[in-house]
Amino acid sequence: MPAQPVIDVAAARQVTGKSHVAVGNALTQLEAAGILKRLNESKWGRVWECGELLALVDGFERSASTT
Repeated sequence: MPAQPVIDVAAARQVTGKSHVAVGNALTQLEAAGILKRLNESKWGRVWECGELLALVDGFERSASTT
C-alpha cells in the first residue's frame, strides 16, 4: 500500500501476482476492516484508497515544507 495508496484489482494483481478473485476478495476484506475505502460504486473497475496513508503522507509533506 505505501507505493500505491489508491489501488484497483489490476494494479494489485500486478504487484502480488495473485488471481483476480483472490485480489478482489483481499481488497473487499481490507474495506470491511476499515483499512481501505471504496471510491466508486461500479461493479467493474472498482478503486480503493488508503485514506490514513494519504493523510500520513500529507502530514509529512506539511511538516517538511515548514522546516
